Amino acid sequence: MAFFQNKSVEALSLLEALIEPQAGLVPRTLNETKLEMAEIQLLVGEIWESTLLYSQVEKAMRNDT
Repeated sequence: MAFFQNKSVEALSLLEALIEPQAGLVPRTLNETKLEMAEIQLLVGEIWESTLLYSQVEKAMRNDT
């Protein structure tokens, strides 16, 4: 949605709903979702928000390749 249809706000809303605690995602899927959110944040120019998401994923997956 964000990259091909220019619907960044809608795409972020869907991803934010997906990462809520009651969604029950496994950690790897949660982190992949956060990476997608970070990419969209970069697309819309929210560099600080993107950096925060990247940092969260880096911290959570410290020992993962």
